[in-house]
Amino acid sequence: MKLFEKLINKIKENKLKKAEIKRANEILLSFAVGNINTLDFYKMYQKDMALQDVLENGKIMTKYYKNVDKEGYNNVPAKIRWHDKLHNANLNCLNDRLEVFRVIKIYFGNKLRRKKKPVYKNEDEDLFEFLADVFPRYAFSSSLHYDFIDYFLSFIPKGLSKTKTKKIAKEKAKELFKYEKYPPRWMQGCEWPIIGKTPLTFLYQDGYPLKDVIHYFFRNESTKEIIVIEQLD
Repeated sequence: MKLFEKLINKIKENKLKKAEIKRANEILLSFAVGNINTLDFYKMYQKDMALQDVLENGKIMTKYYKNVDKEGYNNVPAKIRWHDKLHNANLNCLNDRLEVFRVIKIYFGNKLRRKKKPVYKNEDEDLFEFLADVFPRYAFSSSLHYDFIDYFLSFIPKGLSKTKTKKIAKEKAKELFKYEKYPPRWMQGCEWPIIGKTPLTFLYQDGYPLKDVIHYFFRNESTKEIIVIEQLD
């Protein structure tokens, strides 16, 4: 009798687990096609053990982790890296939101390798493409924070044509990122300092292009403080 009860309980547990996995996959799909935004998905993910299990411990992602680990990455296992990206994401940073969505794309890319994949849609990816298009190359970074992004977007009237919107956005971006004589020529990616919602004024840089270390000098117009950004080759 006890053996029969254990068998029945096991069957119930398996059904429940399958139902939870199915529900988790439905949430993942909704996020992948743009029905759920990154902020709402992340709130669900932090509280939902089934979602965490599917993305971090499921066979699909475990296989992906093993494939990535063959290449090596600073001796940090890929599984740990993805766990950190998902649990320690700063959702005020555009790049972190993009990384969360990238995990979902990798999940479906591996799960549906030979099947039709979702038509991915994500408002943060759309925003990234828009900003990359309207910001000067010397001023754009995916590490921009939403405090500044929302401030920047507040200057662009709604309801305009795409052409008019881009024109106003480009003009505003150039106006915000000021420089004295010429813009910075970054050795690595852009690291333009922003205090509050105000980009500092670029003054000059040393060493370009003959040194392995370049220093970029910026001025806070409110305090007149000089901020130095260092980049290594």
